[in-house]
Amino acid sequence: MVPKTPDNCVCNPAPKHLKIEGEGLTLAQVEAESMEKVKFNPNVPQVPMGAAHKDWEELKATFKPQDRFYRATFSDGKGFAYGGYLIMRGPCMVTFWQEWIS
Repeated sequence: MVPKTPDNCVCNPAPKHLKIEGEGLTLAQVEAESMEKVKFNPNVPQVPMGAAHKDWEELKATFKPQDRFYRATFSDGKGFAYGGYLIMRGPCMVTFWQEWIS
C-alpha cells in the first residue's frame, strides 16, 4: 500500500537515483541561498530563483509550512548531470526543482 501525505495525496518516496545532500532546509533558507547565487549575475532578476522566479512563485503557492528542501544531484557518470532541490513533505516527495543541468 502506498502511504498518503497529510493532505491525502498519494505519497511517492524520494527517487533512488538522486543523491541527497545535507539536512532539510526551510523555504526561507532556500530563498536566501538562491539570492546569494543570483547576486553574482546582474543579468538576471534579483529575486529568488532569478529568471525562473515566476515559475518558482507558482510552485511555492503549493508548499506547506512543514515541507523541507534537500539539495539533490544526479550524475550518469558519463558527463550528464543535474541538480536542484528535492521537496519533501514528511516521507513523501512533493516535487523536484531543477536548478542546473550539464
